[in-house]
Amino acid sequence: MTFAARMQHKIYWGPLRKPIEWSLKTVLAPWAYLASVLYHDSFWYPLLAEGQMKQALESPWGRLFENWETLTPDANGFPQLGDEPAAVTRTGMRAFAQSIGILGTCLREAPEFASRRRRQQPRSAA
Repeated sequence: MTFAARMQHKIYWGPLRKPIEWSLKTVLAPWAYLASVLYHDSFWYPLLAEGQMKQALESPWGRLFENWETLTPDANGFPQLGDEPAAVTRTGMRAFAQSIGILGTCLREAPEFASRRRRQQPRSAA
């Protein structure tokens, strides 16, 4: 069993179940998503993705990923993977600019802010 599988068992059925359930009910849970957006979308993808993903995208898996819509599988999978390697199409400042929009949506939709907006909106007389 892999490390990830062992940890999954501890989280779903073992001693980590109660602490994880508790942590998901705290104010920290929605902010974990925000932290992930900040790191992955605003830092890793714009600055590091192209260099770190290049080898994977040029591999047979990358070619299959790029060409799968035009390929025909047989009983054993995809005998031909296509000729075009996959490519990162958005990195650098374009990816960073898009990440700012994603971050804004995260903040706007965060339960803490959404509930505050609902409380501040005047109630309409019915």
